Amino acid sequence: MKFPIKYNNQEMAVEIKEVRKEYVLSGQITYMSPIMIVSDSLFQTISKEQEGLLYSQIGINIGIGKGIDQAEEIYNELAELRKVEVDGVEITPTSYHLEREEFVGSNASSIFISAFLGLAFLLTTGSILYFKQMAEAEDEQESYTILRKIGFSTSDLMKGIIVKQLYNFGVPLLIGILHSYFAVKSGWFLFGTELKIPLIVIVTVYVALYGCFALLSTQYYKKVILRSL
Repeated sequence: MKFPIKYNNQEMAVEIKEVRKEYVLSGQITYMSPIMIVSDSLFQTISKEQEGLLYSQIGINIGIGKGIDQAEEIYNELAELRKVEVDGVEITPTSYHLEREEFVGSNASSIFISAFLGLAFLLTTGSILYFKQMAEAEDEQESYTILRKIGFSTSDLMKGIIVKQLYNFGVPLLIGILHSYFAVKSGWFLFGTELKIPLIVIVTVYVALYGCFALLSTQYYKKVILRSL
């Protein structure tokens, strides 16, 4: 596939042989723009035309999952080599690890508040549903007394109760999971990264909380049925 590029007011077409998703250069250098790897001869041609506008990047290979502290130490030692000038201002790009720590630190309060409000909302909605089911169970006690007298056993009545609780708590749970999925998906779009772990955590918390409330409601219904005779 031919792809047109332009440099020094000249246009030329290069052939794209492979497309990769992983990062090749630091986002601070590329401003998160696409990167094209060209042949040495083409690079030398462009370099002559773009002298003074080219940056270099130093890469050091360290074992995967190891040596983050060592990498940071080496990175800091090479601070002078990492300085670049952008619009007349000299800057020193920071490492991804340091950027991540600064981002988490600066947004820690927002993350905590969001998580707290989300948990409070879950507990509130779950509690409302639970107390609503308790009130309905008390109102239906006379109906259960009649059903018990005409021959329905506790297990027969509990089958209907379980189906009812699956519906009462399952529908809000499904809506909450879908809401979380689209919220996290918007995060993928805004931040340019996948947020699978937060989605898994959110879904797990949703299922655990609503499962507990559904179980408590079912047990309360069982007590009402047992004392209906």
